[in-house]
Amino acid sequence: MCSAPKIWCTLFGLVIWIAIHVCLCEDVMHYMDDAWLYDTNPVLTYYAPYDAFCPAKQVTLLQLYNELGLPHVKLKQVYGWALEIISLYMDPFIMTISMSEELQDKLTAAICAFINISESRCQPLIEWQQILRWINWDLNAFPLLWPAMQCAYAKIASKHIA
Repeated sequence: MCSAPKIWCTLFGLVIWIAIHVCLCEDVMHYMDDAWLYDTNPVLTYYAPYDAFCPAKQVTLLQLYNELGLPHVKLKQVYGWALEIISLYMDPFIMTISMSEELQDKLTAAICAFINISESRCQPLIEWQQILRWINWDLNAFPLLWPAMQCAYAKIASKHIA
């Protein structure tokens, strides 16, 4: 029996194939139900449904979505020299990935709450997994800190009861 996400990913892969081979929109990449591309053409094209100007390849992809009846929202249709992707600010010109001070403060507060020993030193496995997922995601901006996570993963490796 196929799961709905697996079917959706297969169908979205077909949509991207159509974009590349039928609409001739080269260099479209995708992961699950997100697609992205680059466009070296500096001239923007008007996209009426959003009443906005966007890169030509992006407009081609959005028009394909419209033709196929696929929903999309203006909020996610971003473009520029540097972008915020999954809450991380990516700038290819200065070769950096960073996170906002607000997100850094939230993570720091969560870690401090997690390691607070005023009540108990024993944290449930699910709490370990949640904080480690959050830290692991944030380390996309700080890859040199990845080795520091090894001891935390080793601590929960043999645990199975949440």
